[in-house]
Amino acid sequence: MAIDKESSEKRKRQCSKLVEISKGVVRQAFDRFKPEELGTTWTGGKDSGLTLWIIRQVCQEKGLPLLKTMIIGEGDEFEEIEQFVERIKKDWNVPLEICRNEDVLKAAHYTLNAPVKVKDLNERNHAELKRIGFDGEEFPFEAESYVGNHLMKTVVFNEFLERNKIKGIFQGLRWDEHPARFNDDYFEHKEGSYLVPEHTRIRPILHFTEKDLWDTYAEFK
Repeated sequence: MAIDKESSEKRKRQCSKLVEISKGVVRQAFDRFKPEELGTTWTGGKDSGLTLWIIRQVCQEKGLPLLKTMIIGEGDEFEEIEQFVERIKKDWNVPLEICRNEDVLKAAHYTLNAPVKVKDLNERNHAELKRIGFDGEEFPFEAESYVGNHLMKTVVFNEFLERNKIKGIFQGLRWDEHPARFNDDYFEHKEGSYLVPEHTRIRPILHFTEKDLWDTYAEFK
């Protein structure tokens, strides 16, 4: 039992060091941007949840409220996730915006895989389709498709940045999620372009492995 306790304490110290690295990234973000210029993405999942928890600690250190936070609503949310998000929102006083492309949802009659006619969409969505080179007359309402992903996720993300004048946005991404992430930096500046506001993406938990993440939850629950 003594060995198990010693092992647990060692792991807790390791997780604490990982958390401190993340908090250091968050503090750097506060040095670069005003609090009102920062925002957070959240999904209700494990990675963005850990990121929000770490940001909350730094905000508490600085005597600041949590940052403006967005969740992308794709029209097919799980009830359990919605309940969890609502509970954390209340417990932590999260200034949450549920961001949806209501124009697309309405055109799809809020029905997954229903056809969306381009002619039924507003000017912004027409411009976005043109930007990605889509010239079809309709597409299925499916958030994971190329067109659907752009309209339901990318567009509402950019609109959140525009609407709130966000210059730095936190994301819960990790290096070990996918080989494509291996070269990601903690801070990635994105130049502004047509329909895309200039912003910096901030990824405080890049160095966490999935095991690190779950162990941190277990140690600090």
